[in-house]
Formats: sequence, structure tokens, C-alpha cells
Amino acid sequence: MYGSHASWAQLDDHMCVTWISGATPDDVVRALGADSIELVHPRTVTVQEEAENVFTEEPGGGCLLIRRHESWVIALEIKSRRGADYATLTTLSQQGKAINITAGRPGTQLTYAVDGQVVQMFDADELSEDDLTDEPDIRQAHRWAQSFGIEPQEWAEHAEAAVFNLAEAITGMEMDDSWVTGGWTAVRLLPEPRSATHVPVSLPYAEMRQLAERNSQIRSFVEKPSIEQIPAMIHMLAHIAVATVGLSAPVVDAALAAFDSRPAEQEVQRLQVELTALADQFRMEAWNRAPGTIRETDPIIDTLYRKQDAALAVAAALNDDSMSAFNDVARHARTTKLRRDNDDYLMLETLDICYRHILKSFM
Repeated sequence: MYGSHASWAQLDDHMCVTWISGATPDDVVRALGADSIELVHPRTVTVQEEAENVFTEEPGGGCLLIRRHESWVIALEIKSRRGADYATLTTLSQQGKAINITAGRPGTQLTYAVDGQVVQMFDADELSEDDLTDEPDIRQAHRWAQSFGIEPQEWAEHAEAAVFNLAEAITGMEMDDSWVTGGWTAVRLLPEPRSATHVPVSLPYAEMRQLAERNSQIRSFVEKPSIEQIPAMIHMLAHIAVATVGLSAPVVDAALAAFDSRPAEQEVQRLQVELTALADQFRMEAWNRAPGTIRETDPIIDTLYRKQDAALAVAAALNDDSMSAFNDVARHARTTKLRRDNDDYLMLETLDICYRHILKSFM
């Protein structure tokens, strides 16, 4: 994957690419909110030119690049992430398939839809985490990727390369220097319609939609997503992590209470130091019990490590920068081993989708 051209370095953190089968370029342009009239007299550009800001500040907020490869239409966005929208992907895949890969903050995500349904969705970095390999959804994603020739160790070696290798295997199109130097059809992205209310989050799975119906707080995140909601989302994740492992300690109680009381910065720092020390204590207890033992083989050791993760989730939830803290809290909450068949797991995955929706909307 990837050629040697210098423009790849500019693309790595600012790329949203969607492959679509069973649709025409005009279908794709309309679904992504671009100017379909421009296809009548198309202009050809290269990714190199776009990456070097030849089209600097065009009205409409950027340029969408389109090209064909056999039965696939490829849509490349550099300054937007419209192809990552779940509703858009389900629309584009009605008569075939749609794969979206979005690289950059908060990571590299893949979403795969077939016949109008999202069937795969994961963060490539999570597939590389050793402490997540026993999670059912991670194992399932590994098996799915293996069916296309992507082995589990490839995620650990270079997760971003592995996810693009997976797209190459599915589509049969190599991402080499021709992507950068070859011709693409360029069309302007039209301004996205602005609503007086927040655009609701489109949840891909029925279980998530049912969760939002019966949980009023989750429903508020889904129906009115905004940056202001992120701290409350983080606090919910921290509470879930603590409840999952039954973590009880005065410093934990004080930290959870601090979510609402908003103490002085010095007090927050003290709580974070004590929570980190508590996490270290759990880790040392696990190590001293049986040095070198794999956590999954001893329930007591496993519980100690899970408590460590819960303490670190609470500490991360106290950080001021909620936009970046969300990923840290979610990562630690996941490693407390939420059961896949309960609401807590659904909450975590739903909150993750809401967070990515908010991130995309306010980029």
C-alpha cells in the first residue's frame, strides 16, 4: 500500500475515501452533496494538486475527487468527511457495497455497508491492541479481515496500512503513486444545509436505536449531538467502567462526585494522581500474585487489571480537554471487559458513534 510520493504524507491525517459498487459517479456526487452539474464538463486534477492547495478556498468548502476502477467508483475527500456518514453509506450501498476509511483524528476508522446495511465498523487502532484481542467484536473483525488475507499480526505492525490493505483486497485496486499523480474528476462540495436544530445521529444497528428509545440520556446525545454533550458522555463512560468491575474506593467516589461539582484545578490534579496510584497498586498486586501470568488464565489477576483500567478511565475523565479525553476514557472502559450482550456495551458503542458524529460536524 501507498506509493513513495511526498503527497502521501499530507494525506495520511486528512483523508476520507469511499469505494462504492453498484452506483454511478452521478449517484455518488449527489449523495455526498457535490455539484453534479460539473460532471457535464468535468475538470481533471491530481491529488498532488489538491494536496498542495491548488483549490484553496473554493465556495462550498472543498473539492471532491472522483474516479472509476472497474465496477467501483472511488470518492476521495481531503478536507471533509461526508463519506463517513452512516446514512450516506447505507444510501450508496443500496445496490451494492460501500467502504469508507477515514484517517486522522481520532484514528483510522473503517465502515463497510452491503445492500443498504452497515455490516462492519471498527477503529483500526483497536484491532492492534493486545488487551482487546479477546473482545468478541475485535475477534470478529479479525476473522473478517482474515477472510481477505489480512492476518492479525498486521494490525499490530501497522494498523493504518492494514486497513488500507484490506480495502485493496476487497476492491482489487492498489493504492500506489497513480492515486497521487493520476487524473481524478474534481467537483465542488456544496455547503451542507444548516438546520436550526442539531442533526440527529444516524445509528447503524437496531439494538442501538432501541437503547436510545428506552434510555433518555442516550436519546438526548443521539437527538441533539453537540460539543457541549461530550463531557456528559465521558462521565457516563467512566461510571460504566466503575460499575462493570465494582470498583469502590474513597478517591473513586470523590472523582465521580467531582464531575458535577467541578472543583479547583489543584484538587482535580490531586484526584488524578491518587487514581493513577490506585491503578498502579492494582497492577502491582496482579504482578506479585503470579509474575508473567497471562491475565485471562487467572480470574483474580484479570479482575485486578480490570480495576486498574477502571481507575484510569476515571482519571482520564477528569481531563479538561474533553475532545481528546473521550478516546482515552473509552479505551480504558473497553478493557474493563464489558459484556457484549448488555446495555453497558451498547452504550459505549453508541456513545462512540455520537462522538465521531460530533467530531465530523465540528471539524
